[in-house]
Amino acid sequence: MGKITVGCRVRGKTKKYQGKVGVVSAVHRVSRQHSYDVTWTNGSQDTVAARAIELERRASSENTLHEPPNLMQDPAYTSFSELLRESNAAIVADFSSSSNSSAAEDTNASSSSDEQEEDDTVIAHGRRWKPCHSVLFDQGSHVQPRPTRFYMGALDGSTIAKYFYLMYPMPTLKSTLACTNANLAMQSHRQIKVGDWFKWIGLRLAMAVEPRSGPLRVYWESECKEGFVGTPANFGQRYGMTRHCFEQVLYCMSFTSDPTAEDPWKPIRPIVDGFNERRKRVVNPGNILCIDECMSAWKGRESKYCHDGLPHKTKIARKPEGKGTEIKSIADGQSGVLLGLELVEGAVRQREKLYAREYGEGTSVVLRLSEHYRGTGRTIVADSAFASVKTLVQLENRLGLFFMGMVKTASVEYPKKHLLEWFNTAPRRGDFKVFSSTTEHGNQMYAICWADRKPMTIISNRGTTLPGSDSVRTRHRLIERNGLVETMRYEKRISRPQMVELFFSDFSTIDIHDHYRQGSLAIEREWITRNWTHRLFSTILGMIVVDAFLAYRYDMSNREQVDGEDCSFQGFVSQLAHQLIFNDYEAVRTTRSGTAEVAECDGEPTHVIKPFIEHPRYASARTQGKRVQRVCGMCSTKSSYYCVNCSQPDSNSFFGICGPRSGRKCFSDHITSTSI
Repeated sequence: MGKITVGCRVRGKTKKYQGKVGVVSAVHRVSRQHSYDVTWTNGSQDTVAARAIELERRASSENTLHEPPNLMQDPAYTSFSELLRESNAAIVADFSSSSNSSAAEDTNASSSSDEQEEDDTVIAHGRRWKPCHSVLFDQGSHVQPRPTRFYMGALDGSTIAKYFYLMYPMPTLKSTLACTNANLAMQSHRQIKVGDWFKWIGLRLAMAVEPRSGPLRVYWESECKEGFVGTPANFGQRYGMTRHCFEQVLYCMSFTSDPTAEDPWKPIRPIVDGFNERRKRVVNPGNILCIDECMSAWKGRESKYCHDGLPHKTKIARKPEGKGTEIKSIADGQSGVLLGLELVEGAVRQREKLYAREYGEGTSVVLRLSEHYRGTGRTIVADSAFASVKTLVQLENRLGLFFMGMVKTASVEYPKKHLLEWFNTAPRRGDFKVFSSTTEHGNQMYAICWADRKPMTIISNRGTTLPGSDSVRTRHRLIERNGLVETMRYEKRISRPQMVELFFSDFSTIDIHDHYRQGSLAIEREWITRNWTHRLFSTILGMIVVDAFLAYRYDMSNREQVDGEDCSFQGFVSQLAHQLIFNDYEAVRTTRSGTAEVAECDGEPTHVIKPFIEHPRYASARTQGKRVQRVCGMCSTKSSYYCVNCSQPDSNSFFGICGPRSGRKCFSDHITSTSI
């Protein structure tokens, strides 16, 4: 085979290019194996590898006498399949994302499906994209600003521990104590109550605040060893719980009484489900929601090797803690509080979940996590693990939500090739290129490439290309002044459109949450265990603590009561641990042979009020900007809120109550009257 150069006629030899004939227009030598730009006889152009083509062999003069003419080598010849392909490209619809197609999940689709027409219109895997010089209208501008709200109910928000009780899955507390006490009774140990449980959690946080090397007993040492420096922790005398009691609770801790083989995650599922239900009940997030993954570090046994091992271990090399349980999560962009969790349970069980067989893993996870916010007009922000044209289209079709995501590998129907070609022309840093397409409902979506140090390719149906605030990066440089070398700090500013600014404003919400949990709190590093259920509980406990801190800081900043010392994370955890250790719940243990039942107190707020406009029954009124009011059950005036505990929405029975801004005391009177 001869050397392939510019102008040579070649033909495809792989299955993908079989039957195609073209001319080499350019040769790329960026790697050991060359690649070539080939213009085919049908007018399309592809970049192909050297192994995919070969020089066209022309028949010798002595062999052409008895051979029929080879029409495939005639430049004027066009096969039926090529004619059919051209006709389909001419009538392709703008909204070719099929809700029933799973083949579009192919993240390695080749660039041969991208075509460019004379008017600079781009067709990417059947979807038509048009160059867009400017986007002047934000499609989500009609959604009213929605500040994050926490429904404290009867909880007093003036103490730090109340924010922990707000975030903790209180409905699971009764079953947790029942299962734990059953195990304690089997070991002939004394049972615990609510106060003992929260004291135990407070001691765990105290260990995380001031970790000590050595076994667990070092925290209960009352004297310092002779010849050693340091101060003994002396937890027994300081906090009123013996080491034996702490270890008994640790070894007998359980969250379910009937683990089944059908669901290997049953030992921890009540905590995960309780976490999700609690967030839906007490947190009303803002307009921007972020979806990303979290990791629960685990270096112990796996179920495929041991009967009591972790059911499924995920390995992600780029993560600081890359081995363990992967947890998909959704968070509020304003406060940073987590709103929902989903365990990654292995390939087989993941395919059995809702939407998985229709849309694949990335899109189905986004749909499941954001299902609760259907029809609210919120915007979902996600990274490349979830972002694709299909995710945007299905969020609009099924849930009525906006989407912004970073596209990397899932580039089906996305004009990534043409955006990267534009970036290779070396634009100025801060420039951008935009294509627009139309969804099934006639709404616009945009593919934008922002020229940073690397190309940032984003899919979005929110934002504009009007100038946004600059991206500011702090840089350092060594300079010589008066014979001395100094470090000069300066700011590097990169211009960006408002669409890119909106995307990156809350893009790292869950990453910041992970830094607090894994880097600052690091309860998983201090809590050494061989029980994977305990490991996942320590991870979720860390999430609850971080959420309590973020909610407390958000509320205090809105009330303009920010204190620098109180708002530090370490100071918050230290105060929280102290308040949990000396909590107000009952902590009297029964006798060894006693069978006293668990205290009925589950820590729930006595009553919780929510606005009518947030109820799914009034979703249409919310989208139209209307106001929903009913009669207050206390003063008989019009009210915009209802008591969740005293209402039955399924039967259209709501107990209206005047809100906190009405100036009336209907809510406090309602609590008093129902507690008598």
